[in-house]
Amino acid sequence: VRAVAISMLARSELRCQEAAQALIKALGDAQPARREQAAHALGGFGVGGEVAFDALAESLQDATDVVRRAAADALSAIGGGPRLLVPAAAGALSAKDSSARLFAVQTLAGMESPVLLPALPALGKALEDPAPEVRREVMTLVAKLEVRPELLVPAIVAALDADDVKVRELVAARLEASGKEAAPALRALVAAVRDPERSVRASVFRTLGQLGPVAAEAVPALVEELGRPLGEWKSAADALSAIGGGPRLLVPA
Repeated sequence: VRAVAISMLARSELRCQEAAQALIKALGDAQPARREQAAHALGGFGVGGEVAFDALAESLQDATDVVRRAAADALSAIGGGPRLLVPAAAGALSAKDSSARLFAVQTLAGMESPVLLPALPALGKALEDPAPEVRREVMTLVAKLEVRPELLVPAIVAALDADDVKVRELVAARLEASGKEAAPALRALVAAVRDPERSVRASVFRTLGQLGPVAAEAVPALVEELGRPLGEWKSAADALSAIGGGPRLLVPA
């Protein structure tokens, strides 16, 4: 009896594998409705559907919204939550179709910060997405992320010189909020001392001041800023004072 049961189970598993492969193939069907149905069906496999991860992750970049949503639901069902959906959505942030990238951001935005750690590098790059609507969604998400600064800073620092001033303002503000944990961003902060936007420079000055003597390489750039109008002059002077531990750096200036 046991041998018969094992044989039946093996045949059942084989049929499931064959069905999964057929559905994976159907994800590439020319008809969106069939792709959507295939994604929903794969979600019904639960954890047994992990074989379809790559195909479903690719379907998150589908040009049709209903297919993307079905793929997201399936990944959530197969992974028992965000385990598979987060890396798949992070990958979709580099999709060619801006609507797919937007969907990926919105998918990630619906999750709690702790589960988004694997997506931080992709989110940092997406701060410079060419589509304004995608950038806005990414900025909103990054602004509310509650993750340790030592994880966030490396992910977002490259966007401190983004073309979009709103992105630069956000990154500068998050670096400022990171306090001394912003030290890995020092080189970018030094370059941003000369940012054309006053609000960005103000955040950068304060961040450099918080870093104290660690930010000594910023001194020449800050000294140049002492020629600005009084309000900004004082911000640069405060940073110099904090870096030098007192007024000694201000006297030569």
